[in-house]
Amino acid sequence: MKIETIRTAITGIGSLPFLHEEEALRYSFEHTIPFLPQLPLAQPQEFMIIQTLAAFPGYDPQTQGSSVINLEQWTSQRSVLNQQTHHILQGGYADPSHILGLSRSIMCWDPFIDRLREGLFSKAKAQIAGPVSCIQFLKDQNGNGVAHNASLCADLFEFITARGIILSQELRKTGVTPLLFIDEPSLFLTSQNLNTQTHHLIALSEMIRLLKFHHVEVGIHCCGEMNWPSILSLNPHWVSFDHSLAWNSFLKKMSRPEHQSILRSWIQSNGKLSPGLDPHSSPHLTLRELEAQLKVYFPEEGPWVEYTAKNFLLTFTCGLAFHSHEKLQTTLQYLQKVSQTESQ
Repeated sequence: MKIETIRTAITGIGSLPFLHEEEALRYSFEHTIPFLPQLPLAQPQEFMIIQTLAAFPGYDPQTQGSSVINLEQWTSQRSVLNQQTHHILQGGYADPSHILGLSRSIMCWDPFIDRLREGLFSKAKAQIAGPVSCIQFLKDQNGNGVAHNASLCADLFEFITARGIILSQELRKTGVTPLLFIDEPSLFLTSQNLNTQTHHLIALSEMIRLLKFHHVEVGIHCCGEMNWPSILSLNPHWVSFDHSLAWNSFLKKMSRPEHQSILRSWIQSNGKLSPGLDPHSSPHLTLRELEAQLKVYFPEEGPWVEYTAKNFLLTFTCGLAFHSHEKLQTTLQYLQKVSQTESQ
């Protein structure tokens, strides 16, 4: 029998400060939607971008540095890479150990899968670094950025999409519905260049479309302030952000008359919000308060305000890898308390 999640579910971002799998898994499975732990303090290859780019040709953080890609190696292997990713994107099967390097880059993968096979949970969450953030992070051997290299950027988008598809397919084999969150903390950096941002948003839209085609519940995590109409236009299932940094700006921007149709369309396509909460910045927050704030900005939109308030997915604001174990327990207890408060 599967565990029925409470009305407002809680999950984690991903990274944790533990050094051992058992502790990380125990913490993850205390959430109503367990999440795949990342343990960068135990092995550096579990840092988000390094983990996501595992197996990408020319990327070897152990020999070249965590942000360096060897363009010659990438070019020489590009034909094989494209064959593999296109096969996956078109619905073909691929050996997950090849494109994911699961046993090498994700310590908790095998025991996480084993726990899910017990059939006690209906959903499980994983997270990958978004392609825009990877592009902003990478440099060539001379220390130059790679954002101008259109072919490399296209390959990165396709590779990360293929990785997300296979990761999600492996989760689905355990009987759960996979949630895959694309972590894009650097997306706001492209807002200074309209052409670059437009190009990235188009590519992200296609990435999300392909993931949804493969029956993945897709979220996008943006941390703080963003161009929210553009983010919602990507049509992810979930939009995640730091509540203290972005909640008010989200409400103000999306309540403008020229943006409300975008919000309605997104809600009608089952879009939901995943606010990241911190017991330090919002110690007394309740679901009732969140719903009341929605009603202030959208007084004429009762049905979808109620829908939104009843379908939050609560998380901490960010990964917890550099926080104390005491902070983890405090955060979990806080999220459990908020999730069980009654809305109006």
